[in-house]
Amino acid sequence: MLPKGHLTVATLAVPVALLLAGGLAIQTGEETVTGVLHVVWGDPPEGAPVLRTYLIEDDGGSHELRLDEPQIRALGGITALNGRRATVRGSRVTYRAQASGPLQVQSVGLGAEARAAPLFGSQPFANVACRFPDVPGEPQTVAWFAGLMGGTAPQMDHYWRDVSYDQLNIQGSQAFGWFQLPKPKSDYVGDFDGDGKSEARLGDLATDCANAADPFVDFLPFVGINFMFNDLISCCAWGGGYSLTLDGQTRGYRVTWMPPWAYQSQSVMGHEMGHSFGLPHSSGPYDATYDSQWDVMSSGGACHVRHPEYGCTGPHTISYHKDKLSWIPAERIFTPALGSRQRINLAPLDDPATGTDYLMARIPIDADSFYTVEARRLVGYDDDVPARAVVLHTVAPARSRDAQVVDEDGVGNPNDDGARWLPGEAFVDAINQLTVHVIAETADGFEVEITYGSLVEPTLTVAVAGDGRGTLTSEPAGIVCGPADLGPANQCSASFPITTDVTLTADPDTSDPPSTYLFDGWSGACSGTFPACTLRLMVDESVTADFRVVPPAIGISGTN
Repeated sequence: MLPKGHLTVATLAVPVALLLAGGLAIQTGEETVTGVLHVVWGDPPEGAPVLRTYLIEDDGGSHELRLDEPQIRALGGITALNGRRATVRGSRVTYRAQASGPLQVQSVGLGAEARAAPLFGSQPFANVACRFPDVPGEPQTVAWFAGLMGGTAPQMDHYWRDVSYDQLNIQGSQAFGWFQLPKPKSDYVGDFDGDGKSEARLGDLATDCANAADPFVDFLPFVGINFMFNDLISCCAWGGGYSLTLDGQTRGYRVTWMPPWAYQSQSVMGHEMGHSFGLPHSSGPYDATYDSQWDVMSSGGACHVRHPEYGCTGPHTISYHKDKLSWIPAERIFTPALGSRQRINLAPLDDPATGTDYLMARIPIDADSFYTVEARRLVGYDDDVPARAVVLHTVAPARSRDAQVVDEDGVGNPNDDGARWLPGEAFVDAINQLTVHVIAETADGFEVEITYGSLVEPTLTVAVAGDGRGTLTSEPAGIVCGPADLGPANQCSASFPITTDVTLTADPDTSDPPSTYLFDGWSGACSGTFPACTLRLMVDESVTADFRVVPPAIGISGTN
C-alpha cells in the first residue's frame, strides 16, 4: 500500500488518431480531469467479457476512459483502480457518429489507495425498472423484482447472507417502476464508434433511468441500484460502480444494468451484484473467462437445478473473493511458515459452522502472487460446483482474472478430475518448493498437509518378494511423478493406487545374481537393502522438465 497522500503516475503512449472499422476517430486536444474511478464489467450470454472504466468528477461530470490491458497491469490491476481517486490526462476521442467520445488515456495519477472497508451489514438496493419508449412490454412485474431481493432461497438477500456467512445482507431493498426513458433505444444502444458492434451508453442509461424514478423514489437509503430494462442493452449484462446526482447528492452507487435474460437468472444477478461489490472475474488457467463452475464470478455453476421463478442459481464465490471482502476471519486463514510442514483441517467453504477449522489456505508464491486452497462440497448453493474436492487457485491481482483454477491435466476444462484434489493426491510445485497433499476426507471437510519452502520429494518403495514381485507404496500416499505426469510450470501430481503389485525384472547388464532391478521401464533403478528398494524422484530443472532418479542407480544387495 502507498503512503497516504502519495501520488502514483503511469505515463502511457497513445496514437494521435485511430482508424476504426467503419469510421475515423479523431483525438482532440489534451484534457486533464480529476475524480473517482469506477470499473464496470460487461458479461454477454456468449463470448468474451467487456471492461469499461469511468472517471466521475465531484460535480457529477462523467468521462469514459480508454485503458487497455497493459495499461491496467502497469497501474496494478483493475481492482487497484476501482473506487480510487485519480487525475487522468488524455485526448478526447471523437467519432463520426457522436459529438464526444471517451478519453484516450496518456497518464494516470493515483491518490493513496483507500483501504476498502469490510463489506458488512445491510447493503440495500433499489431495483428500478425502466422501459424504452419505442419497445413495448414489461417482462416482469414490480412485485417480482421485489421478490427477487427477498430472504427466501434462492432470493438475493438469502443468497448473500449465505455466501457472506450472514455478515452481509441486502435487507431494506425495494423495487420501483416501470418508468419510461426520455429517449428512444437508439439513443442509448447502437454502433456509436463505427466499429460494427453495438455499444451501450451506460452513463446515459443510469442517469436517465434514475432521473425518471427520482420524483417517486428516495434514493438516500440505498447503497446500490439495479437498473432493470425491458430489452437488450447491447451485448451484455453489466455490473460495477457509478456516481449519480440524486436527491441533491452526488455519490457513488453499486450499480448493475440488467436486460431481461440476465435478471431472470439468479446466477447472473449474483454475478453482476458481485461486480458491484468490487469482485472481478475468476476462471480456469486458459483464455476463457466463463469456464470455472467453482465460482459465481466465472460461469456461475453447472445449473443442475433450475428454479421455476429465478432460473439457474449460482454457487458460492471462491475463498480469495470472500477474503477480499473480509468475510473470512483472520484466524481461519492458514498461511504456512517458510520451511514448514503442517497438517490442517479445511472446512467446506460454504459452511463456517465447523468452528476452528480453516476455511482457506493462502500460500505466497512471490511478492505479487499466491496460491489459495479451499474445500468444496455439494450442499446448498454449492450443489452447482463440480464435485466434493479440494480446489487450488493461483492469484495475481495485477491480471484481469485475478484467480485462476490450478488444473493439472491442462486439457482446457478447470472442472474435471485435473482440478479436483482428492485423498491420496498431491499438488507439487517444485520451482516454488511447495506440496499440497490431501491426506483424507473428514466428516466436515478434508485433512491437508502443506509443505512450503522445502519440496517433499515423492518416494516409491517396493517390498521385494523372492519371486521377483513386489508391493509398491508411495510417500506421500498416492503420488507418482514421472515424465508423463508433469504439468505446466514443472508442477507434478498423479493418482496411483496406494498399494499394488508390481513386477521387477533383473537388469541384464548387472552381475549374476542380479543386484539391480528395472521397474516399469524407468531409466533408473531402486536403491536400498533387500528385500526393499526405494526410488526417490525430483525435478531436473537444469536440463529438462522430466523427472530423474536420485541418487544414481545403486544396486539392491542380496538376491531374489
